[in-house]
Amino acid sequence: IQYCSENIKLSFSMFGADIDVVKDLTITVPRDMTLESLEIEAASAEVILRDLTIRDVSLDTASGKCEMEGCAIGELDIDTASGNVRFIGSLEVLDFDAASAEFEGVLTNTPRSIKVDSMSGDIDITLPSDAGFTVSMDAMSSELSSDFETTIRNGNYVCGDGSCKIEFSGMSGDMIIRKGN
Repeated sequence: IQYCSENIKLSFSMFGADIDVVKDLTITVPRDMTLESLEIEAASAEVILRDLTIRDVSLDTASGKCEMEGCAIGELDIDTASGNVRFIGSLEVLDFDAASAEFEGVLTNTPRSIKVDSMSGDIDITLPSDAGFTVSMDAMSSELSSDFETTIRNGNYVCGDGSCKIEFSGMSGDMIIRKGN
């Protein structure tokens, strides 16, 4: 779906003032539908996804916040310059690549892997209380803060069985892991 082709201009002036045209696009799908893939490319738009089950999501934005609530996603690939992301739901794989953006995730499951490459911006993830994970950090001035008890093994932070592999690479911005219910 292409909401507006590039050659349509939607700016105009009235009474000597520039008028901004606000556009909204809402797509509704059946509640019990499982989507194979969803690809969203946006410049500075707000993206909201609610109550969707999707195997593969690719989100590519310059700026503009993204909210995903009540979603069950297999693989979530986010590439953003400065758009903050908020996710509530379950996912198996997260790949978050950002220049200056924050990611806040409240996960109802323990994912298989989380990969973060961020210049700046905190990564704040809430995992179930029985989650096991291994965090590897490659960061200049970033720190790991965890509600979970961790041990250091081979330079990695390990909790429980270490099953969720978390790779954090960044210049500044911290990795925060909270304990959920």
